[in-house]
Amino acid sequence: MDAGWVKTFDDYYYGTKSSVSSANVQLIYHSVLSELLHDKRRKFTFSETAYFWRWWKEQRGTTRATFRSLVAEGRIEFAGGGWVQSDEATVDYLQLLDQYTWGLRKLNDTLGPCGKPKAAWQIDTYGHTREHTSLLAQMGFDGLFIGRVEHRERETMIEEDKMEFMWRGSDVLGKMSDIMTHTLYNLYNAPEGFCFDFLCSDEPIVEDPDSKSYNADKRVNDFITQIERQAKYYDHDNIMVTMGGDFTYQSAANWFINIDKLINHVTTHPANMSDINIFYSTPSCYLKSVYLYGRRDKALYTEKADHLPYGSDVNTYWTGFYTSRPSLKYLSKRAHAFLQVVKQLSVLSRMGDSYELHLLRHAVGLVLHHDAITGTSQQRVANDFIRILSEAIEACSKKVSQFLSVLTPTWGGSRRPKNSQQFIICHQLNISQCRSNVLWTLEISSP
Repeated sequence: MDAGWVKTFDDYYYGTKSSVSSANVQLIYHSVLSELLHDKRRKFTFSETAYFWRWWKEQRGTTRATFRSLVAEGRIEFAGGGWVQSDEATVDYLQLLDQYTWGLRKLNDTLGPCGKPKAAWQIDTYGHTREHTSLLAQMGFDGLFIGRVEHRERETMIEEDKMEFMWRGSDVLGKMSDIMTHTLYNLYNAPEGFCFDFLCSDEPIVEDPDSKSYNADKRVNDFITQIERQAKYYDHDNIMVTMGGDFTYQSAANWFINIDKLINHVTTHPANMSDINIFYSTPSCYLKSVYLYGRRDKALYTEKADHLPYGSDVNTYWTGFYTSRPSLKYLSKRAHAFLQVVKQLSVLSRMGDSYELHLLRHAVGLVLHHDAITGTSQQRVANDFIRILSEAIEACSKKVSQFLSVLTPTWGGSRRPKNSQQFIICHQLNISQCRSNVLWTLEISSP
């Protein structure tokens, strides 16, 4: 679920601006939660923590308890765990670490150890870097799932049985930076013809033989054919079939009812001959199965290169985002540097976390999304990212003044109480904005 693309983060969450897109994230959470309670076989995987945290804050104790119990049972899982699914090409190490730290911290605070993601989930970013892979391996993820790979590379991976590989993120760190990597067969979408969402036009499964619309046999045959085709490109007996898409499951019943029918009919279908066992699963369960049962005949290929630039087709290479919207990229870097200042001063002043610091963490993490800092969102959405950053910086500037007042007992040798001192933070670099003849200049180094 994009944290801002054709609609803003808030518009996506609440479903506003429906003329632009019908996406409504809060409905997805409510709808999925309701459907999971109908059948204990059902499972679901969420990703972006930013949306989860927004939803979680609005829920009552009973809803939270239900959600926690489903997480503890392994029926709800989080993949990735970062504040957003961040870009990999235009961000630096500290930015990545901060957004993962903030997202994982929120999951731990709300869901406990059971909410800890085991699978890294970078399925929509525009290419992938080995440096990011190295960080994920060192963070302890069991495996990484990727989606967008350059079209010629993808053809080679399919031809040479390299859709799964061991990715080494650092030659210096060696095996410490290795992580098993799975390339999704169908990006992150459902197999062709099996998108059971109101956003799609695929036919539902009709299993009543007395109905003139009966199609269960044909639909099951088509599904088995697609599974068998996909299975050729993975060197073991466990096949991961993604069932979803962008902002799907707002009406989760459509999905779960039809997937239930698929599971029941594939299991009993004559053409199956018991060769295919289909069931609800999660990314971490898939990784566990692959590790537990192993590959059929050979070890994983070791990859040591980046998967950049991303090309979706011939002469269609996604390289403009490296430099597009430079002002947003600059503001993101400045905001992140200021975040380090605020964090350090909050510790030194012993004033702890604050609403303002949370606001800046959210803003800095949000703008690392692969449709934000890359500049691939619409103009009004980019403007909203700038607004969120600017408001968070302004709020924290006032908070930093309080931190400095606590840390500095006197001003210019005077004996005035420290609470009467006022520090003004000036982020501009020109003399017309920062009057050096009136204000003290205090510079804090942020390594």
